[in-house]
Amino acid sequence: MHNVEFHYKNSLHTPEGNSGQSAENRQLRHSFIPMKSLENLLKSGTDKSLARVVERARDMGDLAQILQDALPREQRSAVSAANLRDDGELVVLASSSAWASRLRYEADTLAAAVRAVGRRVDKVSVRVARG
Repeated sequence: MHNVEFHYKNSLHTPEGNSGQSAENRQLRHSFIPMKSLENLLKSGTDKSLARVVERARDMGDLAQILQDALPREQRSAVSAANLRDDGELVVLASSSAWASRLRYEADTLAAAVRAVGRRVDKVSVRVARG
């Protein structure tokens, strides 16, 4: 098991006034937190919800890659993320509003790429990613 050491420094400075008081400093120097690797957490079987989250994130990453590969090279970076909902809606997050507009013209291409890997797509929505 690995230990990760965190250093916290929380300083509260008070201006020196007529009283001649110096600044007050408070520090928590060391805090040791036991840490397991993500692999050990997933293998342990104790937290199935964590495994589901990681699996879902991988699926979404794979889906984004499928969509990027279906697009012309100059448009690939436009796809920030993607999700395929249970109701068959493919949601594509574009990196900007300009790219979102362009990707809407590629909706048939994007849907066909997902269908080619055996998934059902009934609708394509393109949205702008925040942040």
